Amino acid sequence: MKTIILFLSIFFSEIAMSSPRSEPPVGMSKEIWEKHLEREAKAEKDRQDKFQKELKDNPPEPPWEKYPGYSSNDIFWRMGEGETYLMEYVWPYLRYASEVDLKSYKEKYPEPNGWFGWYGE
Repeated sequence: MKTIILFLSIFFSEIAMSSPRSEPPVGMSKEIWEKHLEREAKAEKDRQDKFQKELKDNPPEPPWEKYPGYSSNDIFWRMGEGETYLMEYVWPYLRYASEVDLKSYKEKYPEPNGWFGWYGE
């Protein structure tokens, strides 16, 4: 359950940041805000490029297969190697893959016990 919450919080923060506001948040200068938006745009482009070049034709293993020794609510998924794997491989794939590819992926990798709801359905 904690993994789902983490995924949703990152997902919604990306959505919030992907639609640039004309004004920076309270307490932030316009210059810093614009640099932040530039970094976010570059990061988004990098994720899209990685998907197109690497992940589209070679989907990553889901976390329970890549690291079977860790439960869905383990701190491993919020720090270090596990978090990096989710953010750099799994989430970009889940975000950019077509509906057909996602359906196939979910059928190939059904959520095991302890991971139900991980796909956010």
